[in-house]
Amino acid sequence: RMHSLTPAVRLQPALQSARVRGARGMLGALARGSRALASAPAGQGETDSPETVSTQHFRLSPHAHPLNAKPERLTKAAYETSEGDVSNKMGRQQNHIWSREELQDKLETYKDVHTPVEFSDHVMHAIMYYGLYHPFNFITGYKEINPSPRSIEWRLIILESFAGVPGFVAAGFRHFRSLRLLQKDYGWIGTLLEEAENERMHLLVCMKMFKASWLTRTLALGAQVGLTPFLMAVYMIKPKALHRFFGYL
Repeated sequence: RMHSLTPAVRLQPALQSARVRGARGMLGALARGSRALASAPAGQGETDSPETVSTQHFRLSPHAHPLNAKPERLTKAAYETSEGDVSNKMGRQQNHIWSREELQDKLETYKDVHTPVEFSDHVMHAIMYYGLYHPFNFITGYKEINPSPRSIEWRLIILESFAGVPGFVAAGFRHFRSLRLLQKDYGWIGTLLEEAENERMHLLVCMKMFKASWLTRTLALGAQVGLTPFLMAVYMIKPKALHRFFGYL
């Protein structure tokens, strides 16, 4: 049939040969897979282990698709021993690994504080310093010199549970802005999400060392519920002010 076509639509010999070789290779792979499944013990081919690599949504995935999960794998014990271990390390941001020279360079300036310049800078600095910093230290009993372990625990948990909010709020607004204006964001969204996840990882590290009481959880919830609408309003009015707020935080 190929020779009966007009010259304008005939396939070049090299291209036709490549397609034939590709089709033969696919058929051979399917045949080998069928023979492997046929020779496997009963039930072995139906088990989805975490080490099994399958293609889901056009990408390689080491775990089963949730819609095809077996009922016995939906138990809490099965999840904690298989899916939980794998998913706990999947989907995280890839952060820069700092060298000793970079760390030393940053440690030399870590106590530097930005001096407010604009009116919004003064407002954000006053809110952070007088509205949050001193009252928070008073409530938690934190003292800069010889702080108690309990005050450090409170400070870390409450601070890190809230520090991941500004970056996520800003990333959300940048995401909607990109969709609304039909234009690129040029890396801001990813950078802000990376910062938010960095703070969340700090919190999870703290939770490996401390146990949060009901009062600590209530304070974390109150800080998130009370300050998130405020941060959203600030970003809608002046995005730079929210970035300055987070810098002071």
